Amino acid sequence: MDRVRLGDVLSVLLLAIILLGNLASALPRRRLLIPGDPRTQDFDSDDGQEEEDVPVRLPDDISVTEYYIKIQPYYPAPGIHLDEGRNMTFDGSVAMSVKIKRPTSEIVLNAANLKISSVELTDFLKRPVGIKETRLNNKTEQLSILLQRQPRVGSVFVLTIKFTGKINPFDAAGLYYTSYQDSEGEVHWMVATQLAVFSARTVFPCMDEPAFKAIFHVELVYPSSHVALGNMKETTPVDLGNGWSQVSFPATPVMSTYLVAFSSGPYVSHSVINKDGTLVRSWGWRGQENFLKFSAETAGECLYQMGLYTNIKFPMEKCDHLGLPEFLAGAMENFGLIVYKYQFIAFNPDTMTTLDKIGAALVICHEVSHQEAATVRTDREKAMARDASAYTHPLIAVNGPYFDPITYEKGQMVLRMLADVIGEDVLQSGLQNYLQTHKYSTASHWDVWSGLTEICEDEGIPGWHGFLNVTELMEPYSLQSSYPVINVHAGKTGITFSQERFNDISTQSPSPWNYTWIIPLRTAGVIYDDNSLRALLKKIATDDVPVGVKIALIGDEVAIVKRNKSMKLPYSYDRLLDILATVLNTASKEDPSSQLVDIALPQMEFFASLLRDSIDAPLVERLFRRIFGKVYKSEIWDAASTWNAGQNRDAVDLKIYSSTMKNVFLPHAVRYNIGDSASKAQKYFSEISENCKLAESNNGSAWCNKVPNDIHRAVYCGAAKYDNNLGANFARLMFLYNGEVKTNPYYYQEYSALLEGMACTQRAPQLKTLIRLLLTSRHRPSLIFGWLKKNPEASEALYLYLKTKSDSVLQYAGLSYYLDAMVYNWRSERRLRQFNELCNTLLPKMNDKQKRAFDTFEKRIKDNIEWSKQHLPSILRWMYDELVVVGKAPWSKRSAYPLL
Repeated sequence: MDRVRLGDVLSVLLLAIILLGNLASALPRRRLLIPGDPRTQDFDSDDGQEEEDVPVRLPDDISVTEYYIKIQPYYPAPGIHLDEGRNMTFDGSVAMSVKIKRPTSEIVLNAANLKISSVELTDFLKRPVGIKETRLNNKTEQLSILLQRQPRVGSVFVLTIKFTGKINPFDAAGLYYTSYQDSEGEVHWMVATQLAVFSARTVFPCMDEPAFKAIFHVELVYPSSHVALGNMKETTPVDLGNGWSQVSFPATPVMSTYLVAFSSGPYVSHSVINKDGTLVRSWGWRGQENFLKFSAETAGECLYQMGLYTNIKFPMEKCDHLGLPEFLAGAMENFGLIVYKYQFIAFNPDTMTTLDKIGAALVICHEVSHQEAATVRTDREKAMARDASAYTHPLIAVNGPYFDPITYEKGQMVLRMLADVIGEDVLQSGLQNYLQTHKYSTASHWDVWSGLTEICEDEGIPGWHGFLNVTELMEPYSLQSSYPVINVHAGKTGITFSQERFNDISTQSPSPWNYTWIIPLRTAGVIYDDNSLRALLKKIATDDVPVGVKIALIGDEVAIVKRNKSMKLPYSYDRLLDILATVLNTASKEDPSSQLVDIALPQMEFFASLLRDSIDAPLVERLFRRIFGKVYKSEIWDAASTWNAGQNRDAVDLKIYSSTMKNVFLPHAVRYNIGDSASKAQKYFSEISENCKLAESNNGSAWCNKVPNDIHRAVYCGAAKYDNNLGANFARLMFLYNGEVKTNPYYYQEYSALLEGMACTQRAPQLKTLIRLLLTSRHRPSLIFGWLKKNPEASEALYLYLKTKSDSVLQYAGLSYYLDAMVYNWRSERRLRQFNELCNTLLPKMNDKQKRAFDTFEKRIKDNIEWSKQHLPSILRWMYDELVVVGKAPWSKRSAYPLL
């Protein structure tokens, strides 16, 4: 990571400082809800409903500075005998120093789903202190210990509690179990903790709020055949006999309960020492030994670079990165033991693409930086579109944090603005001072702004009156939703500016700033009037314009359309189509930017969805050829795309561009027959078939496939769509898929690419076979049925399968995703009648949840019909004018007959 790239760290770091400080200082009063399994969640799920308010905050009468925790988990492992009823349970004990801060005769801790077997309170001379009563309130998740006498303020006691608990499934957090199956079919178990945000209380009684920080001493009794890991580097284990060992971990730094972590399982590792001398280890399960090097090296470099930026060396001897078969989130930044879904840690070069590698690096560095309080960067176009909706909210919540795209994406924009105002060096210096001042303590976003205000005064950064007051500048951006639009007024006396909010705030709370902002002026997003836009597009069509201008044009126009739509103002897509047709179809000294393609493709898919199920469907292919005709280059298939962490930034950016074009753009090029993409795909598939045929492979395609992984999705789609052998290619894809699932069940990238490729078939018999397979797939329904949305033949196939095999579809956990794919392109009265007739036929078989799902999509079709009546004629006029030119071009006069 070079100096230029380090400039991006400032926004990466500052946003999470604000978020984590806010989390620590303002806990929500509602109970934490655990999200359901994404494989079983439906559109009409009730999982998002909040529970009744309960007073979960602890009284601030005591403080705990240290915990001594001992846990023994019982789970299947070699050499272990489990007594009846003990499987997936644990024994535990905790001793803690308790200081009385305010007059009270009650010690209140958090505890949940634990069976308390004993409670003992002593003074520091080990003399017993009388306990009157112990109560566990499962509703408030609080353990109350009533004392016989009220102790003096300032008294210090040792509280010891013994308990038992349950080891949960992975999606219930706390101490949970997971497993993997080896090539012989044997199941291997492991246990780990996920204590964020309020699950430490399910593992040991404690003051389980992020503001209550302490030092933690952990002992773990675990199966001797396994490896034990914790926040700190493990000491030499002691053999207890009977297949058990005990390990002690050194004391942690001062930290919150939700960062406590430990795990045991059949682990293997790869380790490196980074430039700061920190031991960095990547851990996976047995059989992954050869796949852990990349993640260890990447994590070591990210940790070192964060230390350079913050001027704080990582304070622990080691930092572990553990990949597990199942995990509730993508990853969790436990101090010293970061836990991930395994695909971010174990990189299998036979199945994973360059984008998979880049994605893993981003997640690893994201989590490493979270240990210093950080988050990922993004681009402003996405943030503007998010904040343009009716569901916008402030960046920072007074009563608790948001963790969603508005927080991350809009937050990055705001922080980059601040960096532009005060300078990156000043911001970096201010953050270093802040982190040192509040090390191992609790802080909020006010502390960040106040600290930066002080350094602005020291550095002489001017403001609107005196030195810059960062708090006054940033609070309106932090605590208000929406963002400002600046109107520029040119008159005889000069230029004046005014501001207004970007979107409708009628659903938002009143603001003390009345939805106004202090605005450092700098040209960024510009709302052009029609004449100005035409002039700009003319310039783009004739001159080489920086790609950033092109990206901004698309992103700004998308945000404006979304804003107007949410505010029920008039809007049109003609301008967006003009922009797409111009910025992607002009020569440039630069290669077509992967970000430009990335932001254009969702807009193109939107227009395609309007026409796929209509008589105008042929316009879709013409539109893609028109927009992307000059973007597509035959050599994209062959360009090198290997990416290594040691390369300089220009080389890495080139590889990222190449990989994005291969992984993201080429499947669209093949699907819409742009250039020679169809023949290229078939050529490479013939090569794959020949290699795997010669190898007589019954074990899938990864081990015998010499074609670069980055183009597999495009190759397999082309093989299925342009199959001239009466389904022979589809049959071959299915054969390879079945072998790949058996051979590489955990490295899903290759068999996922095969499955996605099969979803491109245009043949009804093959689609029927595919649908039957998808209904039994372990892939997320939203993903696999999402592939079928882009196939114009799939909706009818889905309809016929539901009509003839209704029982299997109605009982499918992802029914809503099935229906979503079926009606995704439907926007006609004919389709509405067809849907209603099917619904009436199936009604006697449906339960209430299924009926609600059908009601949802009936409304979707009706809404699509009404929307199309209003907006589709204008879009079609543009397409016929631009894509179906007959006679003179442009036409010399309007046709006397309606085209629609």
